[in-house]
Amino acid sequence: MNNIQETSEKLLLAFYKIHREEGTILDEVLSFEKNTTWGASSDNIELLEKLLKLSNESALDLKNSLKYLKEKGLINFLSEGLLGGEVDIYNLEISSNAIDIIEGVTGAETSKSMYQTIFNVKLADNINLESLLSTKLGAEFKLF
Repeated sequence: MNNIQETSEKLLLAFYKIHREEGTILDEVLSFEKNTTWGASSDNIELLEKLLKLSNESALDLKNSLKYLKEKGLINFLSEGLLGGEVDIYNLEISSNAIDIIEGVTGAETSKSMYQTIFNVKLADNINLESLLSTKLGAEFKLF
């Protein structure tokens, strides 16, 4: 089982890839609710399934990782708490800070150091963006 930092890293890289390929990460509302366990729903079922796959098939891990990424200033979204503990997230987008850090892992030492600190990982000295995405998301993992 991945921890929140590992899950957050995978999600952020997926968001980066979606941002580069589609321009918009999530147009629909992403809803979290708790009955006996946490569940997630969205009109974009295909994307939700992929995000859950990156989140250990856990809606709670997905929710916690989104909160972590937002608090770190790496993503932005609006959220609304509803009665009964439900949370709706919408207007999800990647921040310019996240783009700087992700694209900077191959160049500036400060970006690479920030990336390693935020996600508690050690990156190879010869890392490039393509290898980072395929290593962390899985070579077989295709978003689209």
